[in-house]
Amino acid sequence: MLRPLVDTQAYCTAIGAVAMEWASLESIVQGVLWRLAGLDSRKGRCITQHVSFNIVWDSILSLAIEIPLNQKEQEVLTTLQKKCDPLRIERNNIVHAVWGITPDGLSKGQLTAIVAKARKQLKIEQHSYSIEHVHEVASNINELSGEIATFSLALLIQPATETKQA
Repeated sequence: MLRPLVDTQAYCTAIGAVAMEWASLESIVQGVLWRLAGLDSRKGRCITQHVSFNIVWDSILSLAIEIPLNQKEQEVLTTLQKKCDPLRIERNNIVHAVWGITPDGLSKGQLTAIVAKARKQLKIEQHSYSIEHVHEVASNINELSGEIATFSLALLIQPATETKQA
């Protein structure tokens, strides 16, 4: 019986985990914006559903100053936003890649992610990822989601009188 050169099913599972974890993280981040803006989830989702992730974060940081949240809370939000960016890039490289077998990846028993970017100029990158690395990215996204959700829950239990009135 022939063995496959690379376990593609395991890669599909790992890539799916990255996509699922990122969708959850995006939803949690959007929820922070809804909370800060005083919107329920239905109205909030109508606004944020088609807005880029970076713009949602920019809006959160702007509202944090406008409300204002205290300095420590603003710093926590800035730190959380900065933690998202490298994971966003890795998620994009994993989820939006064309996956295939290249000599370099095959020598390691790995699939290769071929990523094309066209901001200002076409750039094609190849990344050989182990299944373990892809699962680690999913795990890191999950962990960050927990940190953001914990922060968001802390905001929910604060008395409304702590915010600035216009």
